[in-house]
Amino acid sequence: MGALLRGAIGVANVVSLLGLVAMTAVTVVDVAGRYLFNRPLPGALELSELLMVFLVFGAFAVTELRNGHVDIDVVVTKLSPRARALCETFAALLSTAFWGAITWRTALHAQNVWRAGETTPNLSLPIAPFVWAATVGTLLFTLALVVRTLAALRRVVRP
Repeated sequence: MGALLRGAIGVANVVSLLGLVAMTAVTVVDVAGRYLFNRPLPGALELSELLMVFLVFGAFAVTELRNGHVDIDVVVTKLSPRARALCETFAALLSTAFWGAITWRTALHAQNVWRAGETTPNLSLPIAPFVWAATVGTLLFTLALVVRTLAALRRVVRP
């Protein structure tokens, strides 16, 4: 895998972790404010929803790199190495096509949200940057799936 892609996935992972830390801080401040001072954090739910984008979409690609997604391989483990590689190639190719389509549609949605100038209801934060972040996350995941597809295909050709 290229160093550029691996580096971009590493950055996305750090952003994901920072999103988790920020969500935790928002929740702690909101709960403490609500129960200690009778003053909840305004827009805490909106902030948590927006930060969730970084948490989820930032972690997809690094999970793929670490082969951390769930595999159901009850039947596949009984096959020969070449047949297993062929099954993995097919599954990775389908996943690549699916997530490529998700990336494309998310990018189109991000453009529409940006043009419309959509904002959150309470804090009036722009939504487009968060949809673009989701687009980048799905793009990195799709590229990681391309790498997985090629690696599996190599094992089909040379087991």
